[in-house]
Amino acid sequence: MGAVAPVPVPSYVPAIYACVFVWVFVGRAMEVLDLLLTFQFNSRLESFMAKFKTADLSSTGQQRGIRSLLCPLMVETFDPFDQSK
Repeated sequence: MGAVAPVPVPSYVPAIYACVFVWVFVGRAMEVLDLLLTFQFNSRLESFMAKFKTADLSSTGQQRGIRSLLCPLMVETFDPFDQSK
């Protein structure tokens, strides 16, 4: 039995593998970046809501009997899709 000759590989094949690797790597990096930015946005929004709730409740607490129109929005059970009045 003789030696088997190697199959010639076109020069662009390693470049395709490199492009696929970069494409997958960039895709995963974008997913991680999206997750990080979403977490950051959500934490800032949560902080803003807590500060807004504290400020609104302290300002309406001084004026007895006056309730802000935004108070129902700050209750945990608020449903924005509820159509009943």
